[in-house]
Parts: sequence; C-alpha cells; structure tokens
Amino acid sequence: ARGKEKNSPGQPRHSTHTYKMSSTDAWGFPQGAWHGTGEAVKFQQTTADKDAERDLKWARMLHPTKGFSGVPTAVLKRRWRKGVPRGWRRAAWPELMDHGPAEFKTAAGLRQITYQSLVNSPPSSYDEVIEKDVVRTFPRHARFATAVADGGRSAGGDDEAAAISSLRRILRAYAALDKECGYCQGMNYVAGLLLLACDSASRSPNDPSASSDAADDEERCFWLLVATARGPRTRLRDLYLPSMVGCRRALYAYDAFLRKLRPKLAAHLERENVQPAMYATHWFVTVFAAQFPAPFAARAWDRFLAEGWKPVYQIGVALLAARERELLALDFEGLMGALRRLPETVDVERTLGLALRLRVITSDVRDVEKRFGDDVKPQDL
Repeated sequence: ARGKEKNSPGQPRHSTHTYKMSSTDAWGFPQGAWHGTGEAVKFQQTTADKDAERDLKWARMLHPTKGFSGVPTAVLKRRWRKGVPRGWRRAAWPELMDHGPAEFKTAAGLRQITYQSLVNSPPSSYDEVIEKDVVRTFPRHARFATAVADGGRSAGGDDEAAAISSLRRILRAYAALDKECGYCQGMNYVAGLLLLACDSASRSPNDPSASSDAADDEERCFWLLVATARGPRTRLRDLYLPSMVGCRRALYAYDAFLRKLRPKLAAHLERENVQPAMYATHWFVTVFAAQFPAPFAARAWDRFLAEGWKPVYQIGVALLAARERELLALDFEGLMGALRRLPETVDVERTLGLALRLRVITSDVRDVEKRFGDDVKPQDL
C-alpha cells in the first residue's frame, strides 16, 4: 500500500552502509598514507560490503537484554573473528567480555559510586598530564581537533572539541576510581578508541538502542574502560600500574612467541640488537590503538575483548611475519625504519589472517606468562 513502511517497527532493516572514497574513513579519521595503499582501499571496500551483509546476522544474534545468550560459542567465535560490523561494536564489545561494564557499574553502585561523582572528584596529581595528553589524542580526527594554548593544553571554552571534554572527564574519573593505577600515558588512546566505538551516531539501524538518547555515550565508554582495565581476561590496568608489569609481561610473551613461531626472524633481530621494547611497547600499551589505523585496531579489539591477550600476541608476531622476507634483508637502521613505518603500511586482511593461522593456544599463553611471573622479583611487581 502507498505510504506504508516496508518494514514494521520490530522488523530488521537492511543496512545501506556502503564504502565510498571520501576525505575520512569509516571511523572519521582523515585519509592518510595508509589509506592510499592498494591493500587499504580494498580492505575498506570489502569491510563496508561485509558489514552490510552481516548486519542482519548480528541483529538476530545480539539480543538487547539477553546479549549473546543462546548463540552457540562456535558460531559467535567465528563471527567476531571475521570482525564485528562497525555499527554493532557499541553494543557488542561489552557483551564479548567475561565481566562486562554492567557488573563493574553495579559493584561501584553498591559503594555509592557513580560516574558523575567520580567526574566531580577533587583535583589530583594526574590532572596536569591528563590535560596535556587529551590534546595529543587523535589530533587529526575532527571530533578531537581543538585549539591548543600555551603549555600544550586545550584552550578550553566553547570552542573546545566535545570529544576532548569527554576524554578528560573519563580519564579523571578513572584516576579517581582506581587510585593505585591512577593515570598513565597510553590510557588516553585506549579511551579515545572506546569513545569512538561508543558513538551512538555510528550504530546500526537495526540496533534496538538506536533510538535511545545518545547522551550516555560518554558514561558507556567509561564503564567499558573500567571493565577492560579490571576484567580477568583483558587486565588492561596492569599496563598502567607504576611497575608497568603488564607491559613488561606483554613484551616478554611477545618475544617468546616470536622466537617460537618465527625463529629465523627472531634470531636476525637479536643479531642486529633490535629488542621488542624498541618498537613494540606502544603496540601493547595501547593494544594497537595509538599509531595503527582505526580499522586495524578495531579488528584487534574484537578479538582482544573476547579472547584476551592470545590474539594480541598473535597479531604482534603476524605484523613481522607478514614482512619477514623484507626484514631479514635489513640491518639495524633499516629494521628500525621499517618497524616504525609498519602502522602506515600494514596490510590488515593479510596480517589478521596470518595471526589466526599462527598456532598459539591458551595454555601456551598461561605457561609463558607464568614463566615471566617466576622470573620477576617481588619488589618489581
């Protein structure tokens, strides 16, 4: 009938998301060196096509109140490894975790702690470094671009980017909640990526929450950060403790898996005195959120939230394994240059596919991390 909607209110709508060349990518970042590579153009096109194709599958799989309840684990695992569609990460990422944001929010509520009370906490010793770091976070992204005053701080006022204001409140609130951890550089990029993932404007039209008030994006991001930091599988806060035990553990495990899975390449790097800490620290401190293209970081986070640190180590090794022949031919200076350029030259599909084929099982990760714990002195923890 004329004037009648083809879909009833409760019926899924087919996604019309399509990729087209523009000045920004699907995450709102300006087209840069990586976006211009042939592999990246193809990846963005196929990702847009696949997101549109898979949208209804995720709509049927992710219940607004029951989450993934009833979905066979094998099916869910296969789908998150293929990549969560851009429009579903806001809803799916919290549900992929063992201990999600709702649990930590409830626990805080029992202690009469609310996000707003944390935002309104008294000034702390972390405020100055937070203030400088928020303006360094994704400065080329339109939502984060803001005027900077003398001293490297936001100029503030009505012209301050809304995302900068949100990021500042999120980081101050976390420092107030977790006084042992406080704030450490690197958290700003993680929170920035989560803030973009929680953007209600990017939701799928089939997300039941798509008509809800977008004002909760910031608080949703905060509790997702808390869950990721304190969840038993992700343990993100270990990266930012004063001892940086999590970062040292990640570098130790990565080095062990590189030696096991790519011994020839690992030996070459060692001969050239190239240590993981010299090039991979920022990979693990931000779980690829800082320097890598957002589409790559997001795919890494799809697996990180669901599987923990195993895929992070696999992806770290795959980044080098995908360029093994080139790297084996380079000396120290050439290696450092190539490793620094990895984020802007990464072939996302090839690297992620290779990561899945690298044989690492959960017990391997437990064993390597246990060896690290045995080697670390108690005073260093």
